[in-house]
Amino acid sequence: MRLKFLMDFLYIMVALMVFVFPLSADGFFFGAGTAAGQGSISDTRAFTFLHHGGFNGFRDEVYWSQVEKAPGNFALPSHLRSLDAMIFGAGDRMIKPLVILNYGNPIYGGGLPQSSEAVAAFCRYAQFVAGRYKGKVKYYEIWNEWNSGMGSWPKEPGSAEAYDRLVRACVPKIKQVDPDVKVLIGSTAGYDRRWTEELLQKGTMAVADGFSVHPYVFEHHADRTPEKAVSFLMSLSSQISIHKKPVEIIVSEIGWPTSTDAYGIPEDLQASYMSRFLLYAKAIPGVKGISVHCLVDAGDNPANREHRFGLVRRDLSPKPSLAAINSIADVLKHGSAVEMSSPESDIRYLKFVMPNSEEVVALWSNSPTPVTIGTKTSGVKKDVLAQQSSVLSENMSHRVEVGPAPLLIRGKLGAISVSLSGIEAIGSPPMPPKIVSVKE
Repeated sequence: MRLKFLMDFLYIMVALMVFVFPLSADGFFFGAGTAAGQGSISDTRAFTFLHHGGFNGFRDEVYWSQVEKAPGNFALPSHLRSLDAMIFGAGDRMIKPLVILNYGNPIYGGGLPQSSEAVAAFCRYAQFVAGRYKGKVKYYEIWNEWNSGMGSWPKEPGSAEAYDRLVRACVPKIKQVDPDVKVLIGSTAGYDRRWTEELLQKGTMAVADGFSVHPYVFEHHADRTPEKAVSFLMSLSSQISIHKKPVEIIVSEIGWPTSTDAYGIPEDLQASYMSRFLLYAKAIPGVKGISVHCLVDAGDNPANREHRFGLVRRDLSPKPSLAAINSIADVLKHGSAVEMSSPESDIRYLKFVMPNSEEVVALWSNSPTPVTIGTKTSGVKKDVLAQQSSVLSENMSHRVEVGPAPLLIRGKLGAISVSLSGIEAIGSPPMPPKIVSVKE
């Protein structure tokens, strides 16, 4: 297992040479699933919580079966008014929508569209949606978790071959209507290396703008940590880089449920896990956006994991995750990663440079560990979980303890040094991100 990880880590180093990314991180998509397409939230309430989380995007869906009730007749049902208002009002709020085109239509047999008739009909539906929202949507995503058979009943995995046919037929139709929109493909349930490789080998990425993935680990009882999800994402980045074509990777779903069943974790731990994943994923080559799942809890059963992924509870009170995410939102949207430790390190360390020449260091560890922070000028230390901040005086060494929740250190560029049990990372590091070794 460790050898496999090291191989993936070496591939990441190759990826750093294959991909050429600008220092500016403006344009990074940072969103949350809103479920307005399911009638679960009003546009006003969704925008309020998106603002409180520091998000600049959202992910939602327009079901095919809801907009085409009779062959060739397209219309939005009344319960999609909130989603419609969100998409049309997003630009004024500097928010970018990601819209999923998904699920079957019983008019054409339901389930995964695989026949020629169903594929052609799906393309017409996609054109209708793209035409209505021309210039308003940043990304369209073709289907949701096709590889697992989501949207089919009984549920059967969808083949890469059938998905390739759908993508090749549909993407040009969308681009005819809205040439500037970006189309994502994949949207895989988990990191499905074999299915993804089949798609890459078919050359499907040649017609798309990006690849989306849902690297969930909450079902991996042996290791449900965010670092495990990061290792999946790093493997995907290296897998795609081998095919030489620079591709945007969008994590269009990630989360940990706070349910009372065997898959749930405490709310404080959800906040730590979400923050850790988001910071690490931001530093991985090719990752250009993340949408967390989801904004508000989806149901009232505390023992149902699907009802408890939200950052906000059913009574509309925020979980700790919302404030924790807001604490790092500016780093995700505008920061550029310049140093990172391996996710397998005892102490996790990341350094970002901000457009205002500020640098931000993020630190955490599995168990309480002392770390020495040096500051040439004054800085600010903040625990993203406790939401406690303190000023670090200039020209001093500060002994602090890091634990499972990320600790952020902010200061002027080159002013922060971090001593990790005798190993130091000081000053202005090279670009692109340098991999540093950190041992306890």
